Amino acid sequence: MFARSKKGISPIIATVMIIAFTVGVAGIFVMWISPFSQEQMEETSDVADKQLKCSRSVITINEVRYGTITNITAQYTHGTENLYNFTLSFIDNKMQVLNLNYSSITPQYNDTAGQRFTPGMIVVWNIDTSSLSGTSLQSVFVNALCQKQYPVSNECKAGDPCMK
Repeated sequence: MFARSKKGISPIIATVMIIAFTVGVAGIFVMWISPFSQEQMEETSDVADKQLKCSRSVITINEVRYGTITNITAQYTHGTENLYNFTLSFIDNKMQVLNLNYSSITPQYNDTAGQRFTPGMIVVWNIDTSSLSGTSLQSVFVNALCQKQYPVSNECKAGDPCMK
């Protein structure tokens, strides 16, 4: 009969094999995660850049003439990005709110071609505010979207030089 040897691999060889296996798995993991993390860093950088550009955007309400037809003159005074999807909000002394979105104001300045508020541009809206008749106007808000997702707004309150 043959005598069985009870020898195994030496502890040194076992240690070297475990280290080699660990380094191999780590290398595969690094090769997999590097493009993913690079992509995430680029996306984060792009979003931060867009937010920074939009944070510089300023709409100025030059004049609000309140009546049955209210005239609002606004100017895109600072910024580099186009603005879209305007909303105008009127608040009277009875705290009634009249909200008009871009589909019900002219010019619309929604996100279709040619409908944007560009830097330096002045726009005049003539809005039917007869539903607020018999009240005094307390505040007008002009809101828009920069990069079609970051809000830019301004307010003209009663008593401000812009409210005529």
